[in-house]
Amino acid sequence: MDPPERAYHMDGFDDQSPAMTNEKIRALQSKQRVTTYCVGFAVAFAFLAFVLGAFATTFVDKNQGHLDSMIDLHNSKSGVILRYGQAKLSGYRTSTSLFAGSGSWYVKPALAAGRSDFIAVPSGDKIFLIGGNDAAGNAMADVTEYDTILETYTAKAAMPAARARFGAAANDGKIYVVGGVTAGHDDNANVLSTTLVYDIADNTWTSGPALATARSDTCVAVVGGAVHVVGGYSLYWETLNSTEVLDATASPLAWSAGPTLPAPRGDVTCAASVGHVFVFGGFYDDGSGPSFNNSAFHATVFSLDVSKSATTWLEKSPMPNARGDKAAATLSDGSIIVVGGETHARGLQTEVALHDVEQYYPTHDTWVAKAPVPTARFRFGVAAVDDQVHAFGGHKVCSSYGDATLDACAADALDSHEVLMDVVHPDIWVHSKIDL
Repeated sequence: MDPPERAYHMDGFDDQSPAMTNEKIRALQSKQRVTTYCVGFAVAFAFLAFVLGAFATTFVDKNQGHLDSMIDLHNSKSGVILRYGQAKLSGYRTSTSLFAGSGSWYVKPALAAGRSDFIAVPSGDKIFLIGGNDAAGNAMADVTEYDTILETYTAKAAMPAARARFGAAANDGKIYVVGGVTAGHDDNANVLSTTLVYDIADNTWTSGPALATARSDTCVAVVGGAVHVVGGYSLYWETLNSTEVLDATASPLAWSAGPTLPAPRGDVTCAASVGHVFVFGGFYDDGSGPSFNNSAFHATVFSLDVSKSATTWLEKSPMPNARGDKAAATLSDGSIIVVGGETHARGLQTEVALHDVEQYYPTHDTWVAKAPVPTARFRFGVAAVDDQVHAFGGHKVCSSYGDATLDACAADALDSHEVLMDVVHPDIWVHSKIDL
């Protein structure tokens, strides 16, 4: 056998004529060329995907102020196009966020015991877990500091008195705790109007001014040194649309009336971003039905432009899911992560926990779904440090419902601690003229 034949000798070529052997050799060489072309196309496509990904996460992010419509990937059949901060586009059938569902949740050191109805307040690289209810349903005065670097819990000076279901936020090294109730699960007869101020560096508590209206299940956000307390429930669960404002730089401190919400909201959540206070969802039964409406959760988002001294709340794009007793945290890019919350079971009962997590971009008024929190929870604490979103405690789905069983629900309070990790993504949307 001559050298060329020996070089290509293989199973299935034995006892073949030279013509047949040469024909199969040419076929094999042709297949090799096709394979080479396919590999080349795959490499080129992978490189294009890498370039687009890098472009989306670097160039887009650096040029946000100039980008209205920046990338067009037109295809004669699909008509695919990318847009920055534009969730809907006329003439296109489907729209989806390029980063929908992103992020991963990880388990972190658990709380010492189950805890609910408290607030988690970030300050630097630490998070302060304040008050709330214990697993027996009793209000707590305890304050615990979580070190996000060492992953340790440290007891700090307790509040002068126990309280739960209040609002709280930090400003200039101090934490303002506003309203709440003095007992755990009660008829709201012990709703508070008091303000407590915690000095983080000194680890001490002082009393602040009283609110004009006592309120629980409220929320607090700080913009430019102004502490805003929003909505909530007054005595015997009357749902409030009032807000109050405290100038933390003034002396003496005093609350004043703020702009009225467009609608009453209890079990409400606040966050501050880009000079605005944002108010997410909540619960309000307007009493128009023949009986209490267990499904009266809302998806509304109200915004107040504090930076421009606005006196009117504006309604923004609603949350994808109506709910109350959720928690929210603002990231370094100004977007806001909203986690979990409470909903109803077919209108028959409330106290049903949610896994849902969404990211809100205030500058674009858009919502993007994130990776769901593994443990469904409501009445819990959330805080963001270095763009990692920590979720502590709260309630899972209550196994029973009604005033007589609230203590049983409290016994199911969670001690778990989970953290959402993700990179900060630009708000890129994919639009297509066909269903994706």
